[in-house]
Amino acid sequence: MKKSVLVLSVVLIIALFCSVQAEVQNYSPTDEIPGTFEQPVDPALYLIRPGELFTVTFVGTSLPSISLKVDAEGRIVDRDLGIIQIVGSTLTEARKNLKSRLTKLYKVSNAVISISNPRVTGFSIAGSVTNPGRYNLYISQPVSDLIDSAGGLLSDGSRRNILLHGAGDPIRIDLDKIEYSGKLEDQVYLYAGYSVEVPIRSTEVVQIVGMVRYPSAVELVDATILSDIIMCAGGLLPDADVANFQIMSDGKRKIAFNDPVKAGDIIIVPAIVKTETYISITGAVGNAGRIKYATDINLQSLLESVGGLSDGANSERITVFRKNEVDAWGKRQAGRYAINIKNISATENSFKLSPDDSVFVPRMTGY
Repeated sequence: MKKSVLVLSVVLIIALFCSVQAEVQNYSPTDEIPGTFEQPVDPALYLIRPGELFTVTFVGTSLPSISLKVDAEGRIVDRDLGIIQIVGSTLTEARKNLKSRLTKLYKVSNAVISISNPRVTGFSIAGSVTNPGRYNLYISQPVSDLIDSAGGLLSDGSRRNILLHGAGDPIRIDLDKIEYSGKLEDQVYLYAGYSVEVPIRSTEVVQIVGMVRYPSAVELVDATILSDIIMCAGGLLPDADVANFQIMSDGKRKIAFNDPVKAGDIIIVPAIVKTETYISITGAVGNAGRIKYATDINLQSLLESVGGLSDGANSERITVFRKNEVDAWGKRQAGRYAINIKNISATENSFKLSPDDSVFVPRMTGY
């Protein structure tokens, strides 16, 4: 008898384990699961769905809180409030509708209406992303969060022509504009029933180099002007010369900030040429410091202007440090290179100086 009971118990345990395993295997990532928001939802964007549960708290009164649930037909059916069709409303609209009825029925001035059980919704994403599929996010989260959930864009994925499908014509999403414009109104949010498509990146691009934050090949979308391309490259650097944009691919064509660009353009944003620059000199000289640059200044005139060399100066080891040159793309490599004057020529004191040069006069060893 005891042996039979033991065998039966083992069979029941195995059956229970198999049942649990089956439930785990049948779980889909698109199943709705309770969760918490990483940031507050926007009431003006959050859409009410069947199953939503509202909690109404009457502040400053002894009235107990009440709960109102949206049924499968999208209605709140309450004995006292009546029938309220609420699905499709935003949270802001739903609060306004409920509050007018609640304050009238309960004779209160302050009824706080909140969502007691926020839930996630499944959104589909297809196209050029790492893992196309369906993912759970909250209504009113930005489309970029769905793209991140899918592992991000592939290398050939469009950043400026992403499509949000739902009701009516697709909404075009420009991630570059959203990221760099700094305008909250450029952000696009998810709604229940919407899906996202990421097409292949267009082959029509405009290259922009020079004094922009992120020199790159920017995808050309619709009729785009130069300022749009600059914004998609992260904006201008402080030393950008906005009056002298150059088109490397078409030297005869002039372009300004609000002019249209063409596919294949290579645009250079040059640096501002400083109107007032200096040369610094340090080491074994009479008066070390900064001297205003002039086009005819050379090493000899610079030394004369600072009182000449001091005792113990090593005139054969004078070194000029010069900024790296600007390349054909309008970019300057970081740092400086050194020029040992002894190796220039026999007439080293006539060595011509350049703007922003830095001259160092060492002392002789052991002096």
